[in-house]
Amino acid sequence: MVPTPLLVRKKEDWRDNISFRFSSQEGVYKSFFQIDEIDPHATYLIDLGKVYFTAEVMINDKPVGHRIYAPYSIDITNYLKKRKNSIDVKVTPGQLNGFIGEAAHGNKLYNAYKGKQNDLTSAGLIGPVNILKQ
Repeated sequence: MVPTPLLVRKKEDWRDNISFRFSSQEGVYKSFFQIDEIDPHATYLIDLGKVYFTAEVMINDKPVGHRIYAPYSIDITNYLKKRKNSIDVKVTPGQLNGFIGEAAHGNKLYNAYKGKQNDLTSAGLIGPVNILKQ
């Protein structure tokens, strides 16, 4: 069974959030942004800033692209609509923090990671997220 992705409320390093620090689950960030006029001669990009580690972007419930390394920028021109637009960013972190969490909670299968709570790696969407018009 595939776990339900975490709904993440703010951009931060998951190591700093007690609920997410030991997670290796996917997390989904949801938001809205407004575009009053769309310039037909422009290209619009979303720049996600810092992401640990992969990101999938949906604009207005349509898949736009997937990035596995920086720069985390994607052309969103063909997915925008005038006025309110929705954005979903699904972030998949590395597995290490989940392994450390399993060890911290006593799972003997992860004994190699026991006592490594100070070795957590960055995870999540850090940002800043910007819509760029070119």
